[in-house]
Amino acid sequence: MSIETFLAMVSNLENLFAMVSNKILQEDEPVGWVYREGPDGPGDSGWRILSGNEDEDYLKDVEHVSIFPLSSVMELCPDLVPLLPSAVGTRLERGYGDMFFNADNGQPVSEPLIDDDWTFAVGAEFQCRFEDGSLIYWAPGRTIYLNIYNSQGLAGRQAIEAVLGERQRTPEEEFERVEDGLVSQAYLTSEQDGDRQYWGLNTLCADGGDLLCAYFYFDDITDKQWAVQTWKSIRRLG
Repeated sequence: MSIETFLAMVSNLENLFAMVSNKILQEDEPVGWVYREGPDGPGDSGWRILSGNEDEDYLKDVEHVSIFPLSSVMELCPDLVPLLPSAVGTRLERGYGDMFFNADNGQPVSEPLIDDDWTFAVGAEFQCRFEDGSLIYWAPGRTIYLNIYNSQGLAGRQAIEAVLGERQRTPEEEFERVEDGLVSQAYLTSEQDGDRQYWGLNTLCADGGDLLCAYFYFDDITDKQWAVQTWKSIRRLG
């Protein structure tokens, strides 16, 4: 499921729900086991969030599980947020180092998902949220906006050039990477918001099917290297 599809289910995350064990909500046990199944009805995200200490008899009692807004789940377990676009059938278990592991193969889930098909490397200091159709990561002085669009059948470079053709400003610096069927371009701009000056690295990644737009905003020009390295870490899974 893409972020666009995920967000289209409802217009407000307050109307999207998960099922959460009362061992977490009422007994303050930490989140230890999560999985996603097909939704039971409108507004059901399919996510089931448990402590891992529930047995079968406990879960059979509907009084032991609460319907909880997904927006509140984000506050309850913020490190789960980057994984929310994961596909139905995903099963995750918290293990060594407080990390989530894939319960089926034991592999650590160390790279945040942008959607089912894209991932990238971002520091643990970043928080994450969904807003106005964008996946947003932010930390002091740094913000990343991520969106995925259908490239309408255009080849990778053609999809990017169609967007760049609408660019209104001359960039300060430009970058390009081509690898494993992925074509990606980036350009650095100086931005102004009132008295505040900051920088933007605007990036486009295309593989012939999707067009991923990632915008990196930062206050200090010395963070350009961070933005470029993070852009270069974006990759297509599979």
